Amino acid sequence: MSEVITLEAQSRSQLGTGPTRELRRNSKLPIEIYGDGKENIHAALEKRVVDKAIEGGGFYTKLFDINVDGKKERVLPKQVEFHPVTDQPIHIDFIRVNKDSRVDVYVPLHFENEAGSPGLKRGGVLNAVLHDLEVSCAASAIPEFITVDLTGLDMHHTIHLKDIKLPKGVELIGRSGDPEMTIATVMATSSVRSEEAAAKGGEEGAAEGEGETEAGTEAEAEAEKTPAEE
Repeated sequence: MSEVITLEAQSRSQLGTGPTRELRRNSKLPIEIYGDGKENIHAALEKRVVDKAIEGGGFYTKLFDINVDGKKERVLPKQVEFHPVTDQPIHIDFIRVNKDSRVDVYVPLHFENEAGSPGLKRGGVLNAVLHDLEVSCAASAIPEFITVDLTGLDMHHTIHLKDIKLPKGVELIGRSGDPEMTIATVMATSSVRSEEAAAKGGEEGAAEGEGETEAGTEAEAEAEKTPAEE
């Protein structure tokens, strides 16, 4: 689990389009905190701080302590609204969590040990079908990522979900629960396919040549037979 990030926020009482636009003009990002049977909190964060947290990756698996006017809230990002044109975050919903909370989150996959994959060493390319998995776990034990070990993965071979080792206390949910689901495969590039075809053609040619040699030897033996032998 990654460390809990502390953010300073200011409560906001004025809601609606006008006040929200004013916040954004001042490089603030409106947020809402809800859940755990408590009253919703409307606040604002420094946009540059949020941008840094999002750009760091794994944003939806990070726990935050948001200090709103001196009151700390332990939260998990639930939803980020992005501007349709600029793709900049314009609003974030956070959900409260505590030591007993169990949450459903998407955890990114990290592919490791490429040097241990015979297929990749031979020039193959890793085709990652999935980049994250939906899991259920304790809010206090959300993994930063789930490791996919590529050791021993050969050309044209596949890693399935059943091959992944999950951290303790983490359970797969939703469509991520199918053990036969494909995680990644090693695919041959056009140059590798050409080399394989050439090698295969050479082997077939050699086999045909051996057959022709054996047939020729038999024919020569027949021709050398004397009348007496016949």
